[in-house]
Amino acid sequence: MSPLLRPLRVALVLGGGGARGLAHVGALAALEEGGFRPDFIVGTSAGAIVGGAYAARPVASDLRKQAMRLVAHGPLQLLERRFKALTEPVEHGFGARVRDRIRQAKKLLLYHRQAMKQALVTNRILDRLAQGMVGSVDFADLAIPFYAVACDLVANQRVVLGNGSVAAAVAASGAIPGVFEPVPDADRLLVDGCVLDVLPCEVARALGADLLIAVDIGHAPELGAPRHAAGIQKRVADLRSENLRQRNRALADLLIEPNVGGIEWMEVSQSELAYQAGYAAARARLPALEHTLHRVCRQTLFGRLFRPTPVPTVPITGIAAREPVPMVEAEPA
Repeated sequence: MSPLLRPLRVALVLGGGGARGLAHVGALAALEEGGFRPDFIVGTSAGAIVGGAYAARPVASDLRKQAMRLVAHGPLQLLERRFKALTEPVEHGFGARVRDRIRQAKKLLLYHRQAMKQALVTNRILDRLAQGMVGSVDFADLAIPFYAVACDLVANQRVVLGNGSVAAAVAASGAIPGVFEPVPDADRLLVDGCVLDVLPCEVARALGADLLIAVDIGHAPELGAPRHAAGIQKRVADLRSENLRQRNRALADLLIEPNVGGIEWMEVSQSELAYQAGYAAARARLPALEHTLHRVCRQTLFGRLFRPTPVPTVPITGIAAREPVPMVEAEPA
């Protein structure tokens, strides 16, 4: 290779999707088997947690064991059961109507209890998950460069975290509004990156990616008319998110789309299913990845020959480390 020819910069983008994030672990396993190693990783929400852990120790088999151990932990299972109890399908018959009225009363009680709080649960669950996956590593110590995407509610803008504590960054990126508490950091209030970047391909391009591989674990909004005000509000939010997701999907050179649409964001009990879906989807795309690599190499040859290493066009900031949280079997609301 000519010393004047800048090497191709390959980015791996991991999108958000809660418990569906175990599909990222499966995708990484298949990509690793195919000899693929990105030059840098960009992740949001669940994609940030998995991406940060893999960037710290790029061994997919170890990542799988660690992820499965953590999602089997008591508090995450309790969180799944709580949300399932509030979203059970409507049944028919007198007994079913009684159970539905009780369920609706519980929803109303939960709403009033949480109305003056910032979140449904404390961030201890999220902090333990982030620390358990990533450890105490800093961005400067990562084996693969990595960036976590969050949203700042004070400045109303995207935040790209690439300095300081990786665990703190991925926890902020995964702080789902209304479920977990916003993460304070200096004059910022950080929440889940999916608010603005459910699949942060735009960020990866701004960080200088020539070739962009994206793993999308999102899914399109439901069809049909919403039945109540809460459903209408959710549909509006889903449509906004879907619009942003489709715009980012168009920026990817290769999309990996695990079949995880039937897994809800809190269903950690479906982790093995999500893992297998990610592995199968990425494995099937390995031939296309090889073809895409050669195509993008040719297309970017002129630019890489005469252009130095690109400078990021988005600001990269840091985040302070948070206090370690001990592992316990139960988590209070």
